[in-house]
Amino acid sequence: MRKYVLKQDKELPKNLRTVWYVDEPTTKTVLTFRKKAIQKKDPLYGLGKEWTKYIKKVKNYCFGTKFPDLCSQGYISFKDEKTIKKVLYDLTFQQVGEILTFAKKVSDVSEAFQKKVEIGVFYYGWKAEKFSRQREYDCKNCRIFNWIEQKGRKCFLKDDKIVVPYPIFETEDSKGNRLPVARLTNDVNSRESTVDDIYNWLIEMESVWPDIPSIELLRMYLAKICIESMVDPLVTHYFRLEQAVEKYGHKILDMPYSMFESFEIIRGAQNRFENLENFKRESEMKSKTGK
Repeated sequence: MRKYVLKQDKELPKNLRTVWYVDEPTTKTVLTFRKKAIQKKDPLYGLGKEWTKYIKKVKNYCFGTKFPDLCSQGYISFKDEKTIKKVLYDLTFQQVGEILTFAKKVSDVSEAFQKKVEIGVFYYGWKAEKFSRQREYDCKNCRIFNWIEQKGRKCFLKDDKIVVPYPIFETEDSKGNRLPVARLTNDVNSRESTVDDIYNWLIEMESVWPDIPSIELLRMYLAKICIESMVDPLVTHYFRLEQAVEKYGHKILDMPYSMFESFEIIRGAQNRFENLENFKRESEMKSKTGK
């Protein structure tokens, strides 16, 4: 649950500020707001139920004369649905809009997180295509065979910061005109970077190479960095949930967690069995082609 103070109240002493306790809205709530915005409908129309879904508590609020009984009590705090609903009709349209904007921001997915999801989807899809890739980018194998030193890999699971040689591209000619295709220079900008720094670089590269997937940019220009170490743990968690729901339906989320984990073990074993079959096919193909 997040706390919010209206802009007009931030200059007031703390004991006179109203604090709004905003819960993260559900997907249904957000889509309802977006639908109304697209249809250019009044966002307050029929909002009573939705308002109480995400405003969970109001601290230090003084009602206006529209509600004389509550107004006579001065500054009060409350969390019951009935009183919270009355606040909606006591605020100005601008104040409600400000709170709704904050509520929307609570559920917004940042550009950086979108990029992390994109990398995760592309990387896991690419890795699953071949058993050899699954073996090569398995962290256990990397530790056993010491591939970080042997192959010169750079791993963010080992170090929080890594010196990264970022390529430099020319996007304009000598006259300042935009080039149809960015030109790679012989220079690099080496600097110590975190995982988030690399994701920010990938976002910047969208304006340079808009048609090239970010994972290809990583493999082309930052090949030494192990992408496995860049995948955000939260993204991996969401993948697990998405795949479990796809296989077992939404009811899996209401079951005991131990059952969820058991189903995950079963699904993992099934994936390993499929990987074994893929390995056999790859081996047979190599023996026939000699590659």
